[in-house]
Amino acid sequence: MPTPAKSWAQHTGQIQTSGGARNIVGEITIRADRENFLAEITKGPGLQLLTIYAHGTLGEEVQIRGPLAGGSYQGKAADAPEKLRAWAALPGAFHSAQTQARREFKSSAGNEVITCRLNP
Repeated sequence: MPTPAKSWAQHTGQIQTSGGARNIVGEITIRADRENFLAEITKGPGLQLLTIYAHGTLGEEVQIRGPLAGGSYQGKAADAPEKLRAWAALPGAFHSAQTQARREFKSSAGNEVITCRLNP
């Protein structure tokens, strides 16, 4: 995972999952530019749940790791294990929302829906 460059924009907000094995409400920090996406999902200070890094405008190559992932995954978003597919689709949903200037976006796979609301 690369270190974010100074040119990467930073966004913070809240994230909520529903329909999956675990329903979670937490905080999200996203650092991104046109080709990169780095999200850190936490629950309160110091409890990191998940880190997602993606490269490509639609997050073609993703890396997901942390306790919420139950290990780690690296590869194409479309090939992610079923339990991580909604997370793997999050970078593409973010970049799509950015092009439409939306502060809220959703990612889903199967029954799981991830809703992200960025702060103004």
